[in-house]
Amino acid sequence: MSTRMMQATAAGLAVLLVVAGFWWWQARDAEPLVITADFGDTTGLYVGNDVEYLGVPVGTVVAIEPRGTVMRVRMEVAAETTVPRDASAMILQSSLVTDRYVEVGPAWTQGPTLTSGSHIPADRTRSPAGVDEITRSIDDLVRALDQTTPGGHDLGDLLRTTARTWAGNGDLLRETLGKGEQALGQVNAHGDELTALAADLATLVDALADRDTAIRQFADDVDRTSAVVAEQRHGISGTLASLEELTRVVSRFVRHNKDVIGDDLTGALRVARQLRDHQASLAEAFDTMPTLAENLARAYDWKQQRLRVQFNTETGPFSAAFRAHMCQAFAGPLCPALFAVDGSGLLDPLLDGLHDVLPGDLP
Repeated sequence: MSTRMMQATAAGLAVLLVVAGFWWWQARDAEPLVITADFGDTTGLYVGNDVEYLGVPVGTVVAIEPRGTVMRVRMEVAAETTVPRDASAMILQSSLVTDRYVEVGPAWTQGPTLTSGSHIPADRTRSPAGVDEITRSIDDLVRALDQTTPGGHDLGDLLRTTARTWAGNGDLLRETLGKGEQALGQVNAHGDELTALAADLATLVDALADRDTAIRQFADDVDRTSAVVAEQRHGISGTLASLEELTRVVSRFVRHNKDVIGDDLTGALRVARQLRDHQASLAEAFDTMPTLAENLARAYDWKQQRLRVQFNTETGPFSAAFRAHMCQAFAGPLCPALFAVDGSGLLDPLLDGLHDVLPGDLP
């Protein structure tokens, strides 16, 4: 190593020693943190007892004084100790014969910390149970065990009965516990589905709660309807009996008159087919009926009591075109041979002769 490198190394070490010494001097002279905490019971805790932070002694108890229903403990903690601002405090005892001490925690990771003068309220502190409390709890347990059960048997009988019941069933119990563990494992594996199901059930319950009034009204309506039906049950029974008798009568009528009913239905079917085949003509007739009725009403002179209509025989019912049209509408397939629009049918000459005898207009 060269002389220049050795000099540089020595200079660095000197600087580090100076900085470390300064830091140690500042830490030694720094004022400790003064923290107070309220406990419900400080029995066995004295001034001078240790204050530990995560199992490491960091200070001592400097004062204990009553404050109403609680005891306030003042502690001095090393200045470099970093404790969370929402820390809690507990009075602990490592064994039955050792002094008690105050444990502060939890560990600080980030965020604000306790400063000198900070206070830990009673809702964030705990005190150990005293010997008298433990003795009283044991006495209460013994008294409870000494009392008889409602069936008249004491706890000893219950334990003996339980022992006889489980005797020889250890394998079954172990198997049951194993199955239970497997079931819990399956439930744990489907935790997301169960959470979603619980959320859906919560949504359903909320929806039902929102519609509570409507559901209650529906239930009341159903109850009233049931009451009305119950009151009218005799009338409903009579109606049903009448319907049953009517059904028997109709069945007998249809059975005895099935041939006649069949013929009537066949005729009705033919009528329906005729109406379907001539529906265009019927539609035209219904369209012109109002005009025809109006013309007839105007054609009659109510004062003279006579018709005032003139018939034009050239285009009226005696004309060849009218005869051919009417025959096609009512007579059927023989019309082309009997009547024609141009007057060449078999019966056209006869009616044309009658038409020639009549004058062109009739008043």
